[in-house]
Amino acid sequence: MHHLVSRLAWLCGATLLFGGASAPLLHAQKDFSDREATAGLTAGAEFNGGASLIIKPPEGRKLAPIFAWRAGLAMSYPLAPVISAGLSLGLDSRGTELHYPDASEFYTISRVTYFSITPSFSFRAFYLGLNMGIPMSGSNTSRSGQLAAENSVDMTDAEFEKVEFLLEPRIGAVIPLLDDENGWLGLNITAGYSLTTLFDYGEGAADVIGDYHMASLHLGVTYQLAIPGTRRK
Repeated sequence: MHHLVSRLAWLCGATLLFGGASAPLLHAQKDFSDREATAGLTAGAEFNGGASLIIKPPEGRKLAPIFAWRAGLAMSYPLAPVISAGLSLGLDSRGTELHYPDASEFYTISRVTYFSITPSFSFRAFYLGLNMGIPMSGSNTSRSGQLAAENSVDMTDAEFEKVEFLLEPRIGAVIPLLDDENGWLGLNITAGYSLTTLFDYGEGAADVIGDYHMASLHLGVTYQLAIPGTRRK
């Protein structure tokens, strides 16, 4: 429980830190009736980088976050003056690092890449989404000493069968930085906690092998082009 509280506190603290820094931008936002591209249907690309890790390590191991990224296509449409619906499709790569106490050079990184489908809603800049990920591939990268080289291999069929479908609520902010008749550029700040686990080791296994629910934090950008003839009046 202590590990869960500490990881959630880490997520909340980081999100609040980013949110506090962006408060002037949030306050300056206007309704879509006063703006350009965001007043209609838009579509484009996005990239988000950040970190992910599981909640609790197995006995005798310690955790470290690894680089996590999300990239793909994104679209949005205003439903009301301050509410818009969004959809993102693409790849989501994440996982966790496990290492021995006082020997961080002995580690294993488990990484899974998902095909991600993320419907969302934005209330002004406040973002709420549900990330659904279909596992596509997985790898294990290990290092067995300070002088040893990293060794990366694909997960075996038996290992990959234990990878679960990703179901992850996400919360944060999408802040338009530029908005004109051609398109808009937005800053993404989102955090998530998975309802499913990275691996399915069966019920009652968390005390021994750890808690493989994942926490993640991403910062990125999206640029979406205005679709002619879709502007709301």
